[in-house]
Amino acid sequence: MRMPVRLALFIFFFCSVAGAQTASFKFAWLTDTHVGSTSGAADLELSVRDINANDDLAFVVLSGDITEMGSDAQLDLAKSILDSLRKPYYIIHGNHDTNWSA
Repeated sequence: MRMPVRLALFIFFFCSVAGAQTASFKFAWLTDTHVGSTSGAADLELSVRDINANDDLAFVVLSGDITEMGSDAQLDLAKSILDSLRKPYYIIHGNHDTNWSA
């Protein structure tokens, strides 16, 4: 249950900061990318490409299940894809990101 609380606080913080300013901001929110699944890496690469093409975005939030099973190889692959983002990004891990198993 901790992930939704952290995510809510994160969004509240940034919305509070934006509310104190006169200008608005936009951000991208990705979730359940499941890198390591059949199309997870390819889908994340497309998302990164789309985000990089959008100059209006201030930052990116990735909320949970970035990987399929949380293996070192999947985490490394996800990081290598995310390293090509040209925006700051913030990750909130999910159960799949901590060596999750059925």
